[in-house]
Parts: sequence; C-alpha cells; structure tokens
Amino acid sequence: TLRRSSYVIEIAHEITNGTAAPLAAHAYFQLTRDGKAPADDKVTIRDRNTMEQVRVSLSALEPIIEKLMDGKWAEVAQEHGIKRE
Repeated sequence: TLRRSSYVIEIAHEITNGTAAPLAAHAYFQLTRDGKAPADDKVTIRDRNTMEQVRVSLSALEPIIEKLMDGKWAEVAQEHGIKRE
C-alpha cells in the first residue's frame, strides 16, 4: 500500500502451507542508509503495524533485531520509553 506524502510502503504476506510438512518461515529485515554515517551513531527502527519508532545505537542493534525476529516489538518499544495504555 502506498500513501500520499509518505515514503512508507506497507506490505503484507500470507502464506498457505498446502502440505503436511511443518512450515519453516524466516524473517527478513532490510536496513537502508544514504551513504552518510549517522551523526549520533544511532538508527531508527519503526514498527510497520503501529508506526511507533525508537532510536537505538548501532552497538545495540543485533540483540534488538533478535527480539524483533521473535515478535517482541512491544518489549523493544517499552525498553526505549514508549508507553502504552
């Protein structure tokens, strides 16, 4: 889905497993840079469903991506100060 005045492209995937074999799905993430190093050595991570975003240091990125691959956005958001009601 494309929206006017936004660079966000929303994509949804639906997988149908037509066999009796267990499904072995894998998450895929893409980090994009403009060729310039971040001034504060941090990157922005945004949840595609809630549009919540957090700034994290590059040194903390690997364990955060591991949490995201386990579906733990809420935990990452809370650790970085996003409060939910």
